[in-house]
Amino acid sequence: LRKVKISFICKYDDYDEIYKKLVDMFPEIMDYNHKTVDEDGDHLKINAKVFSADKSPVVQIYRKLEEMKNLQSVSVKEIFD
Repeated sequence: LRKVKISFICKYDDYDEIYKKLVDMFPEIMDYNHKTVDEDGDHLKINAKVFSADKSPVVQIYRKLEEMKNLQSVSVKEIFD
């Protein structure tokens, strides 16, 4: 398994739906947090560290996240430690 850090921004109203999709995609989320990124609290930045069995996890995960229409500023990085 490979460790991957993903982060993105979403609308607060979409949070529950997006969280459920993340848990479906990655049953083992190691580290997860979110915080508001604007004064109104309308947008959240979500950071998560997940395990992936893919040989090229960054590409695969990025494609899956791209399919979710309501995400902005998507970042996917493999972690080596």
